[in-house]
Amino acid sequence: MSKRVIKIGGSNLKSKEDLGKIIDVIRSYNEPLVVVVSAWYGLTDRLQDTIAKAADDQSVIAELSQYLMNLKHDIIHQYINLPSERRKAVNKINIRVDTLAKYLKGVHYLGEAPNFTEDLVLSFGERLSALLLESILTSAGIPCEKVRPEEMGLITDGRFGNARIDFEQAQPLVKKRLDNTLTNIVPGFYGVSRDDGRVTLLGRGGSDYTAAAIARCIGAPSLDTWKDVSGFLSADPKIVEKPHFLKNLTYREAAELSYFGAKILHPMTVEPLVDHNIPVRIFSINDFDGSSSTPSIIHSNENSTNGFAKSVTYTNDVALLKLTGPGIGINPGIINKISRKFAKNELNIKSIYTSQTSINMLVSNSNAHKSKEIVASLRLPSIQQITILDDISLIALVGEGITDRPELTNQVLRAFIIRDINLKLVSIGASSAAAYFIVDAAECHRAVSAIHEDILSTGNLQNGQSASRTSDLLLHDKYSHSSAV
Repeated sequence: MSKRVIKIGGSNLKSKEDLGKIIDVIRSYNEPLVVVVSAWYGLTDRLQDTIAKAADDQSVIAELSQYLMNLKHDIIHQYINLPSERRKAVNKINIRVDTLAKYLKGVHYLGEAPNFTEDLVLSFGERLSALLLESILTSAGIPCEKVRPEEMGLITDGRFGNARIDFEQAQPLVKKRLDNTLTNIVPGFYGVSRDDGRVTLLGRGGSDYTAAAIARCIGAPSLDTWKDVSGFLSADPKIVEKPHFLKNLTYREAAELSYFGAKILHPMTVEPLVDHNIPVRIFSINDFDGSSSTPSIIHSNENSTNGFAKSVTYTNDVALLKLTGPGIGINPGIINKISRKFAKNELNIKSIYTSQTSINMLVSNSNAHKSKEIVASLRLPSIQQITILDDISLIALVGEGITDRPELTNQVLRAFIIRDINLKLVSIGASSAAAYFIVDAAECHRAVSAIHEDILSTGNLQNGQSASRTSDLLLHDKYSHSSAV
């Protein structure tokens, strides 16, 4: 049977009362589900901190164990009434916490945490959530069982910290294991390597990716994600007053928004779903009233390629690595050599912008100086200077088909000119669903507000309004040499 997959995020696991909302949501479906759960809110960070400190200070292990036992025991006593069931649930939690403590003591004795140990320890947040939810749902009369990724065969490529699912191997195993009439509770965030079965994390926030991978493996009718907000917005509400909700998004639009800062979904969530046309439905657990309304839905509606801008988002986790030299444009193979070296060091290049005398590489801010060292180590004679621009922000205007609407870009440029916002770089055409603008980090919030005010809040360009001749001349005068930093 094909089950619906639902994802319960850590933002809905902040208090004991949140468990009552989750029970109501699961019961409202009135059908067997696959429920993928995140760690308790803040627990992954606490586990990470404990790993860092445990090498030198064994006392943090006991502190963590006590915190977990107190938290889980309080929840168990609130939601499980029968003493026998309560004792059984407490015993399961105690065993799992003791196992976690043993791994952390191993870190202390070694004086460090190998990557496979770190991945295993960090997976315990989700493991504990799944174990707790299974006990509570059973007590509430909902037939269920916990199924861990290693039990179902959620096979990954084996890369620690940021693995990807090997669907060719995982799909038949997962589908077979979850083919039952029970609600299956699955800890998110990790899978197991194809070679040795070791736990490999799917990246921070990877429980969304877990849920999407399972939805693909079993052919789910939808992936329902339950958040503490209703869905994607036209802009960050901390920057823009009264942004509007986005009822429908394409897979590309959702991926762009997630990649560039919107925290509704993990950036990899839609990747497993696109080819199988499995929609993502986003619900707010705080607005749940038993109805099936869907404030936001992500699907493959390719008919919405009308060029309407839907949202503006941004990220500050970017830096430009600028490589300059008069021979860059005529010497072949430079980018290939750099890319291969980056891949060997597991560093990601977000984007590349080139001219005849310059290569501008967009990388993560945290990797900027390491990236510079790697390029310098190649000693490429064509590169005479390497500089880092790290006090910048990348802004993305998102909407399917907007790259076919040049007046939208003109409108953004006019908005910046009017407010005297310096634009450092523009990139259009790499994605059919987004245009990118790089500005100084100090101007980021003003730039986002300007785009939202002039384009998204008024909808001026949805009726095909074009830029004025005066503005076009002004744009040409100010930005004719600003296509690259």
